[in-house]
Amino acid sequence: MDPAWPPGGVLAVATDALWGITVIPDGLGGAHVLWYTGNNQERGTHVLASGQFAPGLDSTGVLLPAPGSKPFVRTPVGRPFVPYVIADAAPNGGLVFAWPDTALSPTPSVRVRWLQSNYTADPSEPAEGRLILPSSFADLCGLHSDGIGGAFVAWVTYTDRGPSYPYLAQIQMTRLLPSSLVGVPPHSGRISTLAISAPRPNPARDAVALDLTLPDDSPARVELLDVAGRVQRSQLVVGAGPHSVGFDRLGSLPPGLYFARAAARAGARSVRVVVSR
Repeated sequence: MDPAWPPGGVLAVATDALWGITVIPDGLGGAHVLWYTGNNQERGTHVLASGQFAPGLDSTGVLLPAPGSKPFVRTPVGRPFVPYVIADAAPNGGLVFAWPDTALSPTPSVRVRWLQSNYTADPSEPAEGRLILPSSFADLCGLHSDGIGGAFVAWVTYTDRGPSYPYLAQIQMTRLLPSSLVGVPPHSGRISTLAISAPRPNPARDAVALDLTLPDDSPARVELLDVAGRVQRSQLVVGAGPHSVGFDRLGSLPPGLYFARAAARAGARSVRVVVSR
């Protein structure tokens, strides 16, 4: 058990008629808890690594689709064929979420929305979400973050081959780049990925140092974790470019294997650290 969490666990979702429960690691030690309500609405909440809810959230969660959209709601018999909420963690610890939208009916459409850690709209993306227009009716079936702020989205389409043949199902997919990158050429003088150096010294007795390089001004959380994933040390680094980071007072930790992990909007990187006596 993580000592930072209550011994009896966290009540992540208050009493509700729910199904399709989906738990997604946020990449920063916490988890997104998502579900369908009894009337097929997608809701979610975010439990942080500390065992506390993200600011403004609690066990009742919030509706995930954008206000003003018209999510496609099926009857219990016609629930989506995937028994989970279509979402993934964003590199900054937030959430990328997709849903079928009937606002443009009869034109089939899918919307993808980026949310911050507290499930408010990510200001770098449209608050109403990004629009995908499949060529025909689409069963949304999957979404994965691309690791740099965008997302891969997949759906199933069906072709009627006549009364003597079953429907032909095909999986189609697309990639949505972050809005900040669409039509913007990369800056030739800046790195494009998060990088972390090998620790020194390694093994370490009292202190360990690392070099961290950030591709942009988004904050990065640098943590020292034990093999159970418990955070033993943590610090925040801000500013594009190289940084020197370190952890001291290692003598207070049990000797053994640890991981130094850096996580930011641009992704996450980790290296092994051995604490010795």
